[in-house]
Amino acid sequence: MRHLTPYLLLLGILLFGACERRHLESESPDPGLSALIPVKIDWSKTGFPVDATPRLATQQEYVHRVSLRFFPRNGGAPFERYLETNVFEGEINVPVGEYAVIVYNESVEDVNYWNGRVVFSHPNDFKAFSASLSQDPTSYDFYTPGASEFMGVEPLRLASWSLDTFWVTPEMATKTRYQTTRTLVMQDQQMLYALTHIVMRPLTYPTQIKADLHNLRSAQQIRGCLRGFASRVNMATGKTHAESGNHVIPFTTRAWWSTEQKDGSATALLLTLGRSTPAAKSASEKYDIHMDVVLHNGQRHSMSQPVFDLSDQILASTDTLKANIAFDLPEYSGSDIEIDPWREESTLIY
Repeated sequence: MRHLTPYLLLLGILLFGACERRHLESESPDPGLSALIPVKIDWSKTGFPVDATPRLATQQEYVHRVSLRFFPRNGGAPFERYLETNVFEGEINVPVGEYAVIVYNESVEDVNYWNGRVVFSHPNDFKAFSASLSQDPTSYDFYTPGASEFMGVEPLRLASWSLDTFWVTPEMATKTRYQTTRTLVMQDQQMLYALTHIVMRPLTYPTQIKADLHNLRSAQQIRGCLRGFASRVNMATGKTHAESGNHVIPFTTRAWWSTEQKDGSATALLLTLGRSTPAAKSASEKYDIHMDVVLHNGQRHSMSQPVFDLSDQILASTDTLKANIAFDLPEYSGSDIEIDPWREESTLIY
């Protein structure tokens, strides 16, 4: 018996190890377990200056993180998972369950980031979750909005993507947690990689208005009240709502048509939520700009027709919403009063 004892001990160890491996291989996960879901994001359609490496503080609009907001089909509270160190790809933990999903940059929780620029509403409702312009509290000396007009600030860059149906099964949790050799059914396999095909769509759009001006050098300050653009957008669909908003925009760059620096163009560029969707089928989209010019001597230029219709040009625009206007200013005389100098200046000979 003494000679058999070592062999019996060895046999027991092998049997215990074999049983332990079989138990781990066939274990069914607890419903509270989660699967490791791979995520890959394509930003190329957004126009965002997204870079995989950290950017300098002077380089604006870097995407600090990506939120994947899950809306449980059973009516439970939504929750978020994040990509932070790499906004292009990663892996997230998602509990077993059925969901709708919205992916967007930053998070509704980033109150300090969005403060004063964008307001989110209905964040717990997949279909109603929306982003709106913040109210512009400034009183302008050249433009008084009507009772129903909304004055909005320029939003921060925003993009989203959505998926109506997404699920995580116990088999997906087992597969990703325990690295089993078990093959998933086709539907589960598709769900496992459903978030690796995310192509973000822009919810904010560069909007450019250029004014061609004779006697541009007579202008000390040029502003406009841009009217008709969207003030609210749905995060799941990317569709804007019927209500529109106004933006007061400065024309901060100028380009001269000749070396004499007399005539030229002034340009305003800002982000908007894009075109608004009319509430009724018979309604048409209307966009215009109410212009204001302060001359070099500090006097406001009296314009006989300060409102310019931009509708046709905006409707014909694609990624960047563009429109051109033109008018004359009085001849320059005297010296400039540099109260609000131009930010950028160049000489272009047309």
